Amino acid sequence: MTSFAQPIPSLVICELLGVPYEDRADFQRWATVLLRLGQREEEVYAARDALWEYMRGLIGAKRHRPDEALLSRLVNGDNGTPGGPGSATAAGLTAEELTGVGLLLLVAGHETTANMLSLGTYALLRHPEQSRGVRERPELIDHAVEELLRYLTIVQFGIVRVAREDLEIAGARVRAGETVVGALASANRDPSRFAAPDTLDVTRDPGDQIAFGHGIHQCLGQHLARMEMRTGFPALLRRFPTLRLAVPPDEVPLRHDMLIYGVHRLPVTWDRAVG
Repeated sequence: MTSFAQPIPSLVICELLGVPYEDRADFQRWATVLLRLGQREEEVYAARDALWEYMRGLIGAKRHRPDEALLSRLVNGDNGTPGGPGSATAAGLTAEELTGVGLLLLVAGHETTANMLSLGTYALLRHPEQSRGVRERPELIDHAVEELLRYLTIVQFGIVRVAREDLEIAGARVRAGETVVGALASANRDPSRFAAPDTLDVTRDPGDQIAFGHGIHQCLGQHLARMEMRTGFPALLRRFPTLRLAVPPDEVPLRHDMLIYGVHRLPVTWDRAVG
């Protein structure tokens, strides 16, 4: 995690937003507290407040020292003037709303992709023939990324809706006003949509996978996440062609205690090149 999966999306989102990369340890620590299940309320509130104040300070700094990054453009618009044309303020966002948008982009922009990079690496190393396909056949990478998103969906319960009328779903009655929670991971292994859904196959075209949502409700950063994975997985496997798990698969600590699925640590080893 700390040597591969976390640095890539953290560096990318910092560059895009204009967030100092040297601050990553702080915002990663606060985000981890917010995403961990079973935290004490005072710890969650402290992490939330720290993140909020951090982002509010960044936005204030962008007003006085504009740059070309996204946060500055949201604050200052196209002409570098606070509240100028094209800015979030000109579009009607309050300072609080702008802070919330910045936090969403920062946390979602690194946490989910970092876990998908580590979890995807774990899946590939458990299936050497699939790993070999990603390493040796560049044309497979688009399908491989979509298949990994389908096979190991990191946001497992990501769709919350309220029924507008009485209805029935797969034999279950839902009354108007009741909450319905969709299990993305279950949908991505639906045998009526995917042949052999419990099998990882990087040659598959899982065009119906919904790891990023569906329809008008889709992840804002999905294209960035895909780009990072399409770059990260092949680069890792080509740089370390003998990469493999250093412990039995069932000894890899999975993140069952987090809102976002992944691994806490991924011990690996490889053969040193001779010559």
